[in-house]
Amino acid sequence: YASLIVALAKDDVDETWEVLQDLGVKSRYNKKDIQFLLVKFWNDNNSKEVTGGRNLQQFIDWIESQDPAENVPEDLVMPGRVSFLLRAIGNAFGIDLHMAKLWEPMAMKVLAENGVLQ
Repeated sequence: YASLIVALAKDDVDETWEVLQDLGVKSRYNKKDIQFLLVKFWNDNNSKEVTGGRNLQQFIDWIESQDPAENVPEDLVMPGRVSFLLRAIGNAFGIDLHMAKLWEPMAMKVLAENGVLQ
């Protein structure tokens, strides 16, 4: 998950796609741009750049119509929900949170401590 956060913080579609593949995420058509938007939505932010101005239900329906998910590992579900809920609390107070940028230093530390980064 730390590698995913770093890729999202860099806003790097290709790196995010590689991490998703390594984590076992699968979708019907493997559209990396669509899967990037979905993972960005759950784990980083729900800005108009990500959602296209759609609300939660419209966005999820649109994503599913473009590239339905076939496998999302359980280990990705709870962190995504936490990110979404923290952002919802922030929104209630007028705070626009981008979780990947906030979590990036901790993710880098975890990767370095585990020999993934030099």
